Amino acid sequence: MTRGSLFGYEVVSELPLRRLGDGAAPRGTLALRSATKPIEPGQGPEVHRVEQAGTTFVLERVGGALAAHCSATGSYLIDAGARAVWAGPAGKPDDAWEHRVVSMALPLLAAELGDAVLHASAVARDGRAIAFAGPPGRGKSSIAAAASAFELLGEDGVALSDGDTGPLAWPGPRGVRLHAGSRKATRIADAGPARRPATLCALVLLGERDPERLRIELVEPARAVPQLVPALIFGGSDRLAAAFADAARLAASTPVYAVRFPDDLDRLAAALEDVASEVGITERGSARS
Repeated sequence: MTRGSLFGYEVVSELPLRRLGDGAAPRGTLALRSATKPIEPGQGPEVHRVEQAGTTFVLERVGGALAAHCSATGSYLIDAGARAVWAGPAGKPDDAWEHRVVSMALPLLAAELGDAVLHASAVARDGRAIAFAGPPGRGKSSIAAAASAFELLGEDGVALSDGDTGPLAWPGPRGVRLHAGSRKATRIADAGPARRPATLCALVLLGERDPERLRIELVEPARAVPQLVPALIFGGSDRLAAAFADAARLAASTPVYAVRFPDDLDRLAAALEDVASEVGITERGSARS
């Protein structure tokens, strides 16, 4: 049995999970259980499908639960009523399987329970957080790896709940997934992850890297909403209206910026400090725009 924290919940797992944190868990308990029978596809209407890099990922609505089928790592039954995920790994649980659990299955459970969950990396300083959202390849993991001067809230997922002064960003999985050859593997960061939530003070939409310099642009809320929806983790087409509502609330409560980091990774840590200063979570320096 493995115990740890994720998104402010205590997670109790029948399967080994090394990426759970040891932070505050005031939001109750979630369970990860080993499926006692196969989680077969075709048991309910399909609400999402994507094929990428040879992997097929499908979501189906099965009664009040959500079944997720990943051709590479196996199937998962996500049940908000039971506050649990049943996992049927395809083979022995490994790093890629655990990544699916902590960046997809448990985030989907948090979303089903009412959180707005972003496919994003996030860092914090002095209780103020900034989240970096964007499609694969835009640098979320690289930003997390370069954020040694910040508390790391998460590399590939951040759950948001309502707070007194704005959205609260809860610490996500430990570790950063970086390329090792042609594939990604998880590296547990030397610096410990954040142990408590931080107020989300800025949302960054990551653009393609700039060959020369850091570029920052404030995005009007009306323009930000349709760009935020694809960055949300949610349970498929039957949850689309709720996802738009989450995006609208975030855009109304939190400044949204479009940022292009410099292409030179050696400059990423300094550029991250500049972004943090520009969006107001630190007082160091001023951004180059």
